[in-house]
Amino acid sequence: MAPILLLAACVLASAFPTRADAVGLGLRITSDRDRIPADGRSQVAITVEVTDAYGAPVPDGTRVHLATTLGRIVSPVQTVGGLAQSVLTAAHTPGIAIVSAMAGASRASLQVEFLPQPGSRRPAARILALSAKEISYSADKRVFIAMENAELSSEALSISADGLQYDMERNVVCAQ
Repeated sequence: MAPILLLAACVLASAFPTRADAVGLGLRITSDRDRIPADGRSQVAITVEVTDAYGAPVPDGTRVHLATTLGRIVSPVQTVGGLAQSVLTAAHTPGIAIVSAMAGASRASLQVEFLPQPGSRRPAARILALSAKEISYSADKRVFIAMENAELSSEALSISADGLQYDMERNVVCAQ
């Protein structure tokens, strides 16, 4: 009779979720400054706080991927005590960098402005808005992929499609 009770206790215990079974991570991304010179050398410390579904720090070694629309960022990084740290290096081009952090299915972002240097010519701003039901970004290829009701717009044009790709390096849009 005892083995049956033991088996029932094991089944009952496994029916309750544990911290390891929790779905969904909480992400909070911060920077030590929100403006730096667009000199190709200045740096901003980026910190990502990662918590599990219960609000507790995730295990050490949890991978966090980072991407930026301007400048360079060290990625991927791993958590220690629930924190992942990286460095954003300024571009030579003034503008606003959107820095995104991704862990599991969770995402968070912030903005850092790269300011023009005194006496430098500021190039024309290239501001694009991208919206869709699903958006992903490849940091190594610098390509955005938008699926389902995708829309890319700027001052000069607006493109709506079922899906589209935007290559930031070549400034090319492919839509379907």
